[in-house]
Amino acid sequence: MEDNKIKNFLKDFILAAVFAGTAVLIRVLFFSELNGNIPYLTFYPTVALVALYGTLTSGIITTILSFLLIHFWIYQGTLSSPELIAEAVFVTSSVLISFVGDSKNKAIIAEKKSKEELEVKNKETEGKNIRLSEEIEARREADKNLSLSEHQLRQKMEELQKMNSFMVGRELKMIELKKEIEELKSRSQNK
Repeated sequence: MEDNKIKNFLKDFILAAVFAGTAVLIRVLFFSELNGNIPYLTFYPTVALVALYGTLTSGIITTILSFLLIHFWIYQGTLSSPELIAEAVFVTSSVLISFVGDSKNKAIIAEKKSKEELEVKNKETEGKNIRLSEEIEARREADKNLSLSEHQLRQKMEELQKMNSFMVGRELKMIELKKEIEELKSRSQNK
């Protein structure tokens, strides 16, 4: 974990150094006639770019490097009161820009994380919806089968009732016939 902190700090420092060096190079190549005038011309955009696309640390390091370059290279260590105030405003606003950039970066990361979590939830919901649809279909099929079974059961019961009625009727007829036979036997023996 400590190695990651050191690596991240080195990345931030290198990023800040490259951008601060680029600001110096642009100033030397394109704005050399300014001499000590408008000292922050190339450094404000540098801090803003690093703060928006880097980290809070890289923004602060860029602010410090820019401050040191302006203070010792452009002002050569001697400042009037207005220059001192301008330098303080530069440092303060650059730190604020760094915090704003960091907040933006954190918001982007939080948004990505929220989107990923939402995608996972959506996939889970889709899976649950599919399972629920399958379960509903299975229940419909079971209801259909149950209705079919009930219909078949009613038909069998009707057949059994008819058969039962027929059998009971037959038995009653048999009993009557037996009685008749007995009567006839008894009459024939009495004769």
